[in-house]
Amino acid sequence: MPQPPRTPRTLHMAGSAGRPDQGESWHSLAGKTLVVEEKADGEEITIWFESGDPMPRMAARTTPLTPGIGLIGAWGAFIAPALRARIGEDFAVTGMWMERTHAVFYDCLPHLFWECDVRELSSGHYLDTPSRRELLGDVLIPVPVLHHGPHGRPEDLRDLAGRSAAISSDWRDAFAQASTEARVPVARAESWITADQMMEGLYIKHEAAGRVAGRYKFISPAFLARIHAQDGHWSSRPRIQNRTRSAEVLWT
Repeated sequence: MPQPPRTPRTLHMAGSAGRPDQGESWHSLAGKTLVVEEKADGEEITIWFESGDPMPRMAARTTPLTPGIGLIGAWGAFIAPALRARIGEDFAVTGMWMERTHAVFYDCLPHLFWECDVRELSSGHYLDTPSRRELLGDVLIPVPVLHHGPHGRPEDLRDLAGRSAAISSDWRDAFAQASTEARVPVARAESWITADQMMEGLYIKHEAAGRVAGRYKFISPAFLARIHAQDGHWSSRPRIQNRTRSAEVLWT
């Protein structure tokens, strides 16, 4: 497999991205087993192994990454033995790489890679949350799960899109330091991030029979407004680094 396909199409929920009259009805989720995850503001990365190669292949969406380059490459080489022992050549793991600040600044991440999907390569199916955790064990840090199970009033799930646990009450001081290290005036850097530093939104999975049966997302209107107000894409701006809880988390 030269490179994995992107994650399947994800439908917007009603009210997502400030579109109240568009998207899937929240009532359509009633009675279903739902996994509601924090939608992380990072770069989507997929990791897999090919025959006879101990080093992992990585792709940012569908763009292959050069093995061993940059912090993510060094981490990939470090995690390779433990991860290969878990997934072999049978699965591909997708997660969010959180090294660089996009529109949300994180100052206490448990890790820079948040695992959020596992695809069985032979069938193309994506494993449900319990199956993912059983397969991966504690090798990778999973994306935070905010709700798991049926919900009598799915529309109330929108209230879960609050402050990320990876943002501390002292985030402004940490952001000022990160901006200074990037040689960007703090006032200018603050124009690139959301003022309230709430989550980007929610990622919702309908899971059944050990698989992901449906995918939905709810993007915070405030987050989208900041994206539209920015002067250019995050990839074209100076690199401001998110922070982990400690420097050692990447190598343990």
